[in-house]
Amino acid sequence: MQLPADRQWATRWVADGRKSRRSFSPILNEAVGAVQNEKAHVAVAIDLTGVFSPGEIRPELEHMTSLKGQRGDRKEVAELLADVKGVVLALDIDDDVRGTLVARFGQPVAPIRSVARPLLMEVMAAAGASLDELEGWEPTVDAKSISLEGAMTDSGLRRIGTIIELPAPHVDVPTEGATSSGASTEPDSMAAASQKHFTAVDAYLDDVRKARNSKRFGDAAVWIERYARKIDQLSILNVDPELQDYSAYVSARLHDLVDRLRGVQTRSAKRMAKHSNFYDRQASPWGEDQTTHYENYYGSGEYRHRPVYRDSRRETVARYHGRYLEGEKKEVRMEERAAGKEDARAIMNHIDQATSQVRRAMTNRYQVEF
Repeated sequence: MQLPADRQWATRWVADGRKSRRSFSPILNEAVGAVQNEKAHVAVAIDLTGVFSPGEIRPELEHMTSLKGQRGDRKEVAELLADVKGVVLALDIDDDVRGTLVARFGQPVAPIRSVARPLLMEVMAAAGASLDELEGWEPTVDAKSISLEGAMTDSGLRRIGTIIELPAPHVDVPTEGATSSGASTEPDSMAAASQKHFTAVDAYLDDVRKARNSKRFGDAAVWIERYARKIDQLSILNVDPELQDYSAYVSARLHDLVDRLRGVQTRSAKRMAKHSNFYDRQASPWGEDQTTHYENYYGSGEYRHRPVYRDSRRETVARYHGRYLEGEKKEVRMEERAAGKEDARAIMNHIDQATSQVRRAMTNRYQVEF
């Protein structure tokens, strides 16, 4: 996709593709082939060849939940993930929608075979492209690819639509109050455009409510920010001015929600850093200064000193600090997450109240159900 539109560039790109399929990467050719061979009605492909390096990925592996308890060589896993060629999502649309997600690599995926699905989902979540549907999709692991297949919901389709930044669709409305039949329908045309606008905003809000329940606040923030941008891009041509104000208000509040959710991680990190610095400076329960009195030939007196422990005693003190500090950090995370959820709930309550008010106003004004 080329944005903004450039006809000359697009024409040359298509011409080059007709001359040789080699002008496209294998992962893009796979997506094109899926549609041409009628295996899918829609295919979305992302070429990731050469995007990542093992050095960038290796540190991140230590924090990945899906790899905890795995004894594999982290260096080998990093090299495998860095050699990803791309991802293809193919959609087969019939009475329902079936999706197939394929991640292809340049080397065998044996090192991650046992954790293929949770690892793929965690990587997608970290990239801000998670889909709730993947939890129930059936995994298949081949020599150099990982595949997931299952049913796709309407909400999932809208999420995919937010990944691709399309221009706002144009709403065709009659001009000068006339329709093809010649009847004057200026109020009706505004009612139709306003109803379409409101329905779109309401659908995005339904998805926001689902995204807000995500276990990963950062992941939820990514999706909600995309929904806010989609609302900003909705056509306002012939839309009731009050409804335009409403959708602008919703978008602004969603951006506030994104800031609150992202702030949870920032505030948690700051508080945990303070805890770490505090406890690093404090003496342990067994490490308080002690006073020793002495009396000998040269006289008497006292001096203060820190006790010297055997290695086993030092290890005990270190374990005490580690466990206590980890408990403090866990409590901080829980407190900040609870505060973040409360902020999100308050923002969504304000949006719900505004939605109820504008729905009532539009219905009474146009005598059409919104």
